[in-house]
Amino acid sequence: MFGHPLVLGGLPVIVREDRSGPPRVSTVSVGGICLGAILQDGTFLGSLAAPFPGAAHPLLVRAPRDHSLNLELYHETSEEAAERILSSQRMLRGQGGLAGGGIYFAESPAEARRKANQRGAMLKATVRVGRMKVVQRQGSTTFTQLVSEGYDSVKILGRDSGTEYVVYNCAQVTNIRRV
Repeated sequence: MFGHPLVLGGLPVIVREDRSGPPRVSTVSVGGICLGAILQDGTFLGSLAAPFPGAAHPLLVRAPRDHSLNLELYHETSEEAAERILSSQRMLRGQGGLAGGGIYFAESPAEARRKANQRGAMLKATVRVGRMKVVQRQGSTTFTQLVSEGYDSVKILGRDSGTEYVVYNCAQVTNIRRV
């Protein structure tokens, strides 16, 4: 596996031998985002979910021509809000949150349920995260700060409820459907 070009979910993958860790471990990056490591036996240990040897991870989908990364993510909201979102195919930014007023997503329905302020309807959407800033749960980020640094979204790690993704423009959220 080492030294061979890879494609994951239709995206080019950069695999680099990591000499700082155990022998014969390579780090895997897609679109500049570190997804995890490939062990010598070919097992992928990633930050997105459990190992998925031999297949593309279900969260990764083909990127558009501008090479920004798209993820299939989940959002839970009230039935009333879900009806408005589904009929308009548009999600609006919230007023606040750990990363400011944005549109918050999770990697799975279970994680979305743990994070949700409103309960009732589970939605799945294609989210164009673009250039993503990765922060720890203690960090605070605002939309203005992100724009000034050239980022399109935030990935928040270290939350008890799981990884959280935040985008700030409704145009970054497409193909919204009920799960």
